[in-house]
Amino acid sequence: MIDVQTILIIAQSTSVLTTIVGIISLISIIKLTKHLQDSSFREIFSSLGLFFFVTLIGVASMTIYHFLYGNEELAESAEQLWYAFMFTSLIISVYGSYIAMSFGKSIHEIIRKVNKKRKKRK
Repeated sequence: MIDVQTILIIAQSTSVLTTIVGIISLISIIKLTKHLQDSSFREIFSSLGLFFFVTLIGVASMTIYHFLYGNEELAESAEQLWYAFMFTSLIISVYGSYIAMSFGKSIHEIIRKVNKKRKKRK
């Protein structure tokens, strides 16, 4: 049977890896967003960057939580921070999805108008 220490090491290592991947993703999104002109695309990627940033803070809190195993008071604070940022990132994700859907609807409307004009020409 697997002991608690083995599970703790797995949780610590995977949370560190997740934090590192999150930092790399956030840096990539920031670089991408800087090169975009002010447009709907930039707004979509900015909301994605905000989502990743808040989620990354939550994941880093989770990492701290796993490393504070045994120190109940500090671990509890890290756990509360972890939950708060994960739920906040959920709200930001919904907002970002709304922005992306609005963009998709505007593109769909343009396509519909173009198709309508093509039918009139024929």
